[in-house]
Amino acid sequence: DLKRKDEVLATCASYDEEAQEHRNAKRFDKALPLLKEALSYRQSTLGPETEPVAQNLLSIAAIYDEMSRADQGTSSKVDDALRMYTRALTILEKLHGERDPSLCPTLTSVGALLMRPGRQTEALGYYERVVSITEEAEPSTPLKLLAPLANVAGVLYGLKRFEEALKVRERALAIADAKLPGRDPQLVTIIAGVAQALAEVRQYKKAAALLERGLEAVESSCGAFAPECVPWLTQLVRALTFEGRYRKAVPYARRAVDVCEGGSSKAARVRLAMALANL
Repeated sequence: DLKRKDEVLATCASYDEEAQEHRNAKRFDKALPLLKEALSYRQSTLGPETEPVAQNLLSIAAIYDEMSRADQGTSSKVDDALRMYTRALTILEKLHGERDPSLCPTLTSVGALLMRPGRQTEALGYYERVVSITEEAEPSTPLKLLAPLANVAGVLYGLKRFEEALKVRERALAIADAKLPGRDPQLVTIIAGVAQALAEVRQYKKAAALLERGLEAVESSCGAFAPECVPWLTQLVRALTFEGRYRKAVPYARRAVDVCEGGSSKAARVRLAMALANL
């Protein structure tokens, strides 16, 4: 009856709250039984294909996901998380449709999970679906595409499909250029990604131009001799060297050496070695 249903759902809510406390404390072995018990109650009380059941499955999936990271990607935990994410996704698709933007966080979680056991090709499909849904649902807010595009480009890059990765990153750069200020950290990150992809396809002149642009943005924010400049300097030296513009490369390499010599940390010494190698 209605009173019994309310009591069961109140119990489930208390289980959720207690499970969250255990999860925050990384006591996953105590959180999981509570969430599984709540799932059983919700399925029997509300039905197996309801929003609360889907959200319960997502909570269980997230814990398995965290456990897999703690266990350095243990395949059994990854499989458990994927099974729960897939069950939740199936329910949500039936409730909201396959093109609903509310699916995107779950699709992204599945993609990220598949990347850990090296199932990049499968992950790519989920990430591309997020791009497609976001394009359709948010045509007036293209900045929301930047994170999904970065995920797609990252997978393509990992699969050594550099030409495709470059196209995706250039698309992201066009959006960021149009919508973000020139020194925005997100824009600078995208510039670095495009330059990296350009270097992989041996378009060193274009890569060098972008690296100079990114370096200027970092210099304006951090100073010309900040440690943050070293990765840009070394990559710029590399691009200029491959292009045969050695004289232009030397001042950048020397500056990288000067910056690194000013630091005493292990990281600074590593950067110094990289800079010297480019001289």
